[in-house]
Amino acid sequence: MSYENPQRIVNRAWDIFARQTQQRNNQISRDVGTALKKVAINKERNKRSLEALEQDKLNYASKLDSIDTSQSGAMFDDNLRMFFDSQIDKYFNVKNAMRKGDVDKREGNRILTSMNRQVEKFKTFIPDIINISNQVYDQANTSGQQGGISAGTTPPEVIDIFGSIAKGENVYTVEDPKTGNIWLMKMPAKVEEKFMADGTIDDYEMRASLNDQLSGGEGSLVNLDEVMKLGPKNMVQYTTNLDKFSTPLTDEVIGNDINNGYYQKSESITLSDDGESSKTETSIFVTGSDAKKMREDIIKLNGFSTMLNDTQSMKSVWVDLMPDSIAQGNWTNTPDQRDKARNWMVDDAVSKMLLRQGLIQGHEVDGKEVPLIKDGPGDLLDRLTYIKEGETKVIDIENTKLNELTKQESVSIQSLMPKIETGYNKLLKDFKIDQDSNNYVGDDLKSRFSEQVANALNTTVGGGGIESNTYSIDPENPGVIKSGKKEYKLFAEDGTNIREDVILQLLGIRSGLGAKTAAKVYKNYSKFSAGKKEITDINLLPSVTIK
Repeated sequence: MSYENPQRIVNRAWDIFARQTQQRNNQISRDVGTALKKVAINKERNKRSLEALEQDKLNYASKLDSIDTSQSGAMFDDNLRMFFDSQIDKYFNVKNAMRKGDVDKREGNRILTSMNRQVEKFKTFIPDIINISNQVYDQANTSGQQGGISAGTTPPEVIDIFGSIAKGENVYTVEDPKTGNIWLMKMPAKVEEKFMADGTIDDYEMRASLNDQLSGGEGSLVNLDEVMKLGPKNMVQYTTNLDKFSTPLTDEVIGNDINNGYYQKSESITLSDDGESSKTETSIFVTGSDAKKMREDIIKLNGFSTMLNDTQSMKSVWVDLMPDSIAQGNWTNTPDQRDKARNWMVDDAVSKMLLRQGLIQGHEVDGKEVPLIKDGPGDLLDRLTYIKEGETKVIDIENTKLNELTKQESVSIQSLMPKIETGYNKLLKDFKIDQDSNNYVGDDLKSRFSEQVANALNTTVGGGGIESNTYSIDPENPGVIKSGKKEYKLFAEDGTNIREDVILQLLGIRSGLGAKTAAKVYKNYSKFSAGKKEITDINLLPSVTIK
């Protein structure tokens, strides 16, 4: 057998493989259904391979006392030695053929020079092979995670070949006789089992398997010259870390200012047991409408344009991160794909921001807290579980010592007390008359009293203060009045007594006092009141107290 067709040389040139691959890809691109199926198959194939690797690691970990893990690459090492042995035989065969005149000396020297260069290649190949194999093996459990191995974009043959090397399975080294390119080849399990029935595999059998793979059959091939060309770092693809991009974006566009118009605000005022201090707790909450406004504003600013223009990153976002029901096929950067991807990325970013802020419910997936998304119709933001008012965490607490009046606070309260007292007395008188006539009880009493407080703040005091918003009642929440996005509870937590301190504070704010100074009106009311013979104490009105 001449050198041009030795038994050990069973490969095809990379350009043949590449050309055939391109032909297959062209056919796939003409058949959308096939393309979608191929993406799904490759993704699922990689997931299974990576899951198997991770399971293999777990098996090793549980059997450390009985398994020698240092032999995990023994098969590949043996196959390399077999390859090198065949190269030695080939080297001397060429030498002998040159001596006998069967091979032209010029051609023979070219072959020998090429083989010597091949040795230098392997000095670089071997460490890279080991590094990539360890990379796939060690990070097998990161598939599906942002920043982890991409099951959607990493070529399946890379996972198969290097994962098999890491596990110590058979991976063969073969050479392209025309180009000198080195290939790594893995046979399908059934084919290898058949060929190795006698415990060995010969060159003819390897050639048969290689030719079958090049024709579209099962198995895996990796061109080591391509590894050198692309670099080991580019062989394994990683899922885009979208959160690292989206988190700063939402912080910049939406921000954390509770007064930016995106959040609903809830304030709770609590009087201490001894009546000496007032605590104001502020919390925020959002609704589906608020979340959609966030989305609209981010889209208006062309949010995620930088990400959309990063083709490599978007390949992974589209295949690995987005739901299969939205992202179908490979990323081709069409206008329709860009719209779908932008909308999904914005919704994903907003939902995760709301989760960080404690405004929606989450649940644990693979040890990580993620938004809880309900099944059913509607977009992502419609299917979030928003935490209701009063159930979100307090973001601001302000304590006010009611008796600690500065000289300026005393002057301010005294100057505005006529306005406060007039409004307060009118409110009490009107409510007593109304209550004596109608004898409201329960929620009806709360609703009626809330309405009269709102009227007192809007008309009697009359907009002279720093609070420019008008007050209104909440029909669905008796005993609560609203000012803009702020809500104030007019009754104690037990639902029995009117919060006199809240009412006086609101009257003070409406009259022109600052919030802290207004809180001190309650404790110092009698000190600064004009002393008019009016009803000035809620507790003197038995019909006002809810029993």
